[in-house]
Amino acid sequence: MDELKKELEHWQEQCRKADNEKTELLLRKLDADDFKKKALEEVTKLMSKDEEKDSENHRQKECWQREKDELNRKNAELKREIQKLGDKLEKEYSDYAEISQELKFEKELPEKRVKFTKLENVEEEDIESDMFSKMDCQFLVAAKIPFRLQGGEALLTFEEEEVAQNILKQRHLLNMDHNRVEVKADPVALNAGLKFEVNVKISKKKIIVSHLPDDIPEESMRDKLELNFYKSRLGGGEVEDVKYDKQSRTAVITFLEAGAADRVAKRKVYPFVPNTSCSEVFVTPYIERSLHKLQTYSGISRRTILLREIPAAKEDEENIQDMIEIHFQKPSNGGGEVESIKYLSKGSKVAYFEDDEMSLNIV
Repeated sequence: MDELKKELEHWQEQCRKADNEKTELLLRKLDADDFKKKALEEVTKLMSKDEEKDSENHRQKECWQREKDELNRKNAELKREIQKLGDKLEKEYSDYAEISQELKFEKELPEKRVKFTKLENVEEEDIESDMFSKMDCQFLVAAKIPFRLQGGEALLTFEEEEVAQNILKQRHLLNMDHNRVEVKADPVALNAGLKFEVNVKISKKKIIVSHLPDDIPEESMRDKLELNFYKSRLGGGEVEDVKYDKQSRTAVITFLEAGAADRVAKRKVYPFVPNTSCSEVFVTPYIERSLHKLQTYSGISRRTILLREIPAAKEDEENIQDMIEIHFQKPSNGGGEVESIKYLSKGSKVAYFEDDEMSLNIV
């Protein structure tokens, strides 16, 4: 019996331990369920946040795409505007180049002989004064206007303006190679021409000295120039002023006497002795040039016409030119006296027009 009691107590003890373990396991299970529930809630929250973030990212992406599309549209509009402005600028440059080309003329004026037709009587005391320290010249320049003549065309200038205007109103048939061919008569529209005055003042007291040595200090050079051009035996005279430019190696010498500059300038090459050695310098008159009254003009020649669509013929240019001149000299054809004519069968040449009492003549 004692053994049975002990065994019963043993199993009772084991049951209590099992109940305790069961209770502990149930508590753990409850804790685990709570943790699981909280974990599920946290996961749910995280998933919800992920969905919201994905949705926000999607909305942001759509917004960025709309902004990108808007920027691309504006960029395309700007490119089209830039292209339009570029085309406009290119056209303006083209117009500017065309106008500049029309207004261009040679800077160098051609050499021209000048004939003095009158000499004023002056008193002796006036010659010694500054009144005659300069010689003034004034030239009126009218630039010739170029006109390009193409093959199969002719330019005719009539003596009378009325004849040229009548020719433009009529139909013209020429006898060429035993056939009558029609040619067209058009007015000659010319590019812009130029008129301006050139004033030239030649000093009787100043000269320009060039090709001076470059190894002499500036102040010393002025003194040496004054001493060198003071020598009367070489045509010089008393020097009033010296302006020296070391960079260009030139100087402007002003004499007190009006005739000294002429005498020195006639030598062209002048001996220059700065030290013991001697060198040569060039002397030229001191000339002031100025341009005034620049005018541009354009229009249609009143006495010259352009014949177009002249067919090629077996005869040479000179014979065809004679035929054209004979035809347009006849009053029965509405013509009159031809002052000048130029026919070109092929290629191209430039004819020049000049102003002559507001009418334009072929040159």
